[in-house]
Amino acid sequence: MAVYTQIQEDEIEQLFQKEFGYARQKIKSCRPMKQGLRNSNYLVETEHGSKYMLRICDDQSIEQVGKQIKLLYFLRKSGFCTEVPPPLVPYYCSPEYSSPFKKDENREGHNTDDLEKVVLLKGKPVILTGYIEGETIAQLDAEQLEHIGMTMRSLHGFINKYNYLMHFKVAEFLSYQHPYGFQAYHEKIMKSDHPYVQWFLKKKDYFNQRENLPDNIEWGLVHGDLWADNVLFLDGKLRSFLDFESACILPRMFDIGMTIIGACRDEKDNFDGKRIRALLKGYGHEYSIPEHEKRLIQPYTAYAAAVISIWRFYHFNIQNEERQNARHQEAVDLCERIESIPKERFIEEFIK
Repeated sequence: MAVYTQIQEDEIEQLFQKEFGYARQKIKSCRPMKQGLRNSNYLVETEHGSKYMLRICDDQSIEQVGKQIKLLYFLRKSGFCTEVPPPLVPYYCSPEYSSPFKKDENREGHNTDDLEKVVLLKGKPVILTGYIEGETIAQLDAEQLEHIGMTMRSLHGFINKYNYLMHFKVAEFLSYQHPYGFQAYHEKIMKSDHPYVQWFLKKKDYFNQRENLPDNIEWGLVHGDLWADNVLFLDGKLRSFLDFESACILPRMFDIGMTIIGACRDEKDNFDGKRIRALLKGYGHEYSIPEHEKRLIQPYTAYAAAVISIWRFYHFNIQNEERQNARHQEAVDLCERIESIPKERFIEEFIK
């Protein structure tokens, strides 16, 4: 369970009244949620029956959270929710935003329509979203992964070479680098004398060579962290993608690689060809993946594992020294396992 920041009901009630404009809202209950490693998440229910997800962003800056709020609003306005309802954006995002909740007469006017306004709690940025009923599924079946692939393709499609206007809009607040990539943490990791640093430098040099990780392929709006615990299901049907804090503009194969790492391994931690092929089948439902891009799935999967190792090493060994552990080593091992598979065997076993 990721709850790094402890809060009380009276603090949440004050937050609702002063920051979110619910002057007469009474909090019925507040409980921590088993979701995510980077944030403190609480399910908040009011006496009027409304449910909210309150996310305290322990690992993000005000600027990063402001951009994430913009992205959620953009996805909502762009119709992504017609297929998979995204996390609902805070009311203050825009006076035009149509809330899914019944009109709340207890909510007084809150004179702010600034998309980049970020509320702070105990000095940390906060995102308030509507709570979406559902559950995450650790071991996804082929049908569920096919639906994930289809939805991922829809997300990637918001940016493409034929839609320059959409590309321009999103590029205003999204990066062309993954927020937990090699460049993001280079200086911080280099201050450590841990043996991991040498592996980090070796992989950084390797992936910086274009022949090892070609980027002259289709780019898109990627989720950036699409693990099984970031996909919500209800009655076995895909309901929502969660946690867009790693979203950025990257080659689309990166998202496929990250999802292979985070959702296509079996109970024994082996990569499952049936699940990977189901993911790719869904992704290719309306978009046939070119053969040269299929051959890049393996290096982008290895790259995704390396990115995971970077964040875990920084988070658990540098940023929070009191919680030092070797969780990064799991991702290091995954990266090396993927790279050790001969290219043709990888294609034959997992792609065809």
